Amino acid sequence: MFDVTASMFPAAHMVLASPFSVMLAAAAMVQLASTDRPSPPGVRCEQPGGAGCPDLELGRHLAAECRTCHRPTGGGERTIPDLHGMPEHRIVQALSAYRDRRLPNPVMQTVAGRLNDDDIASLALFFETARKPK
Repeated sequence: MFDVTASMFPAAHMVLASPFSVMLAAAAMVQLASTDRPSPPGVRCEQPGGAGCPDLELGRHLAAECRTCHRPTGGGERTIPDLHGMPEHRIVQALSAYRDRRLPNPVMQTVAGRLNDDDIASLALFFETARKPK
């Protein structure tokens, strides 16, 4: 299970974040408790929570930063996609490509650059199973 006290984000990350983005991330974390649903049937690992297995709680924690920008809207065209309900494989492919700098976007390259394979898998699991906030 994920230990919140041993966060992967360095203190400098919070210093560089604007007060508004920190506030949005905190608000998103409050919403998370009521917006996710249980993992879909079909266990992905022989030992859930083990190395190489997605961890829904870790994904929920990491998603707070993502939800600062990737949030649902009431329609219209958006350049930043809503990740809620997006298939796992699409999120894994995109984050891996940003991390490896195969997709151009300095913000996403920076964010994805801090993620390891387990973090990406956990985020993908969380967003695939997350309900859209109302």
